[in-house]
Amino acid sequence: MNLRAGLLAAGVIVSVGTTGGTAMGQSMADQLTVASWGGSYTRSQVLAFVDPFRKQTGSWVEVVDFNGDLAEVREQVRSLNVT
Repeated sequence: MNLRAGLLAAGVIVSVGTTGGTAMGQSMADQLTVASWGGSYTRSQVLAFVDPFRKQTGSWVEVVDFNGDLAEVREQVRSLNVT
């Protein structure tokens, strides 16, 4: 299984931006955002999937905590400001 398939198989939520820029100077298309539940679960995902992906591809991966609040996701989509 390749690393990208592994990220998806781990059950993470992935969002890829297509416009704008980041503080690191990369376009949003070059940044992958992974949402996880936080704590030791997120740490295990970072160690198992995110860090190796970063090293292999040189792409930045932002890891954010998500508490499962779908109202927050709906509001991001409604406002066209998906993070």
